[in-house]
Amino acid sequence: MGKNKKRSSEEKLKIVLEALENDNISETCRKHGVYEAQFYQWKDKLLDNADEIFQHGNKKDPEKEKLKRETERLIQTDFIAGEAALINMALKVLRIKSQHLLHVHIVSWMKKEKRSLIMLLSILI
Repeated sequence: MGKNKKRSSEEKLKIVLEALENDNISETCRKHGVYEAQFYQWKDKLLDNADEIFQHGNKKDPEKEKLKRETERLIQTDFIAGEAALINMALKVLRIKSQHLLHVHIVSWMKKEKRSLIMLLSILI
């Protein structure tokens, strides 16, 4: 056969499944440059561990779960930060509007009552 090639688990699985589907192990091994003895080791390993897929089908990958939790936390943090920014912006707008309204009312009152700014300040103090 060819060089002693390091194969990924996906490649090994594809080769084993292809050989089993074709029912021609020798041809598949030759096609992929794999010794039949190696093929049988991969096949045995697959069959020995296949029941775990069905026994622990609901078992979640801890790394994926950690990544999912971290992603959700970041989304929540961004959402909260976004909400806080919107609230601050709304408060600034309200403060500006209320200051403007207060200014309008004071000026209106001063004109109506014919009061001066000094008189207004003396009332406020």
